[in-house]
Amino acid sequence: MERIRLLKSLLAEDSPGELAALRRAATERWQLAAWKPAEIDLTRLVRCDLPADLLEAILSQLDRSLASCGDPERGLAGLVQWIVSAASPLSAAALLDRDPASAEQLMRAFASSDWIAEQLLADRAAWELLRITGGQPVDRHAMLDELLAELDSGPDAERIGELLGRFRTRESLRIAYGELVERVPLEVTLSQLTELAEVLLQGAMEAASRLLKRQLGTPRLDASGEEAAWALIGLGRFGGAELDYGTRLPVLAVAQLQGRTDSLPGLSNQEFFDRLFALAERLLAPAGDAAAARIGPGELDWDRCVGGSDSLVCSPKSLGHYF
Repeated sequence: MERIRLLKSLLAEDSPGELAALRRAATERWQLAAWKPAEIDLTRLVRCDLPADLLEAILSQLDRSLASCGDPERGLAGLVQWIVSAASPLSAAALLDRDPASAEQLMRAFASSDWIAEQLLADRAAWELLRITGGQPVDRHAMLDELLAELDSGPDAERIGELLGRFRTRESLRIAYGELVERVPLEVTLSQLTELAEVLLQGAMEAASRLLKRQLGTPRLDASGEEAAWALIGLGRFGGAELDYGTRLPVLAVAQLQGRTDSLPGLSNQEFFDRLFALAERLLAPAGDAAAARIGPGELDWDRCVGGSDSLVCSPKSLGHYF
């Protein structure tokens, strides 16, 4: 009951001696540099009018984990903000009561990075990904299947761009949490960032292809009438699976250019694929505040030394002659 008395006394003016003693004990137990910021945070928690048993559970979790989260002040502030800003603070507190490990994870996450804290508060569903994966690596095929399923619901380029941006942020959050909090090895982090970039590129290309084929038809080969194929080749650190956060993605675009689309009057494959790769780049490029706040695979950096400065794409024959 000492913990409950500490909280309730924050809103009362009586028993100043007892309150001072409780403050000193909590400051020492939680290894806080100063009490005042914690008092402000805890006062906000009290004003949520949570049941006494949930308040007791949250304070017990603070006793167990706050001092060891890396930055107790940030861990406490983040946890309280996560509870009080929820649509239902009661439900948020009840979740932490049912799953005590989640409270520890949240405190460690909020203490690790301002960017991680901002994302957890801006997108509450992102927490579910961290809670389920624990920041551990996710299979590339599983990531791709999830992304393609989400993109199927995108009716236009604007919505598809939003879905790609949300997926990039959530997966980058998982990777950053794994690196900073769970101490995932550096080589695994770099590999996961590279695989995320591959998944985003493939998702953007497939979505862009779907949109363009509706408007312009399917690009086909002159000789056989089969659908023309394309490929993206990663270069530099991307090709070496050593991407870091925000690294630009050097790529070389290749496609079968001999032919036209099967719509009337038809479009040359060269023009179709130039539009395709340009649209995929646009889908992956966030605008405004989203671009400034982005963490994760960076912008595309096209290698035009094969196809020429006026085109994003080269033919397999040109690629063979170049190398």
